[in-house]
Amino acid sequence: MINIIILTVGENVISPASNSIIGKIAPPDRRGEYYGGYSLMNNFLSPFSPLLYEAMLSYLFGEPVFLWAIIGTGCLVLALSILATRKVWMR
Repeated sequence: MINIIILTVGENVISPASNSIIGKIAPPDRRGEYYGGYSLMNNFLSPFSPLLYEAMLSYLFGEPVFLWAIIGTGCLVLALSILATRKVWMR
């Protein structure tokens, strides 16, 4: 029950932040395209995330450090790719 509460609060905190970031990145005349692209990627990938996480958890349950290293590395790669493409987004 506590886990569900924490995940729900986390989702409600992340969603407005991502929409705000997209609104700031997008030029005023192309905001609909940016929001549409974000929704496309989010809605396409979100059904696969439970499968991926469940598979990782089942294989790496005994080694939590390795599991969190994979998740942390994925987050770091995503953050670095966003920073690397910042100039493209700011055009």
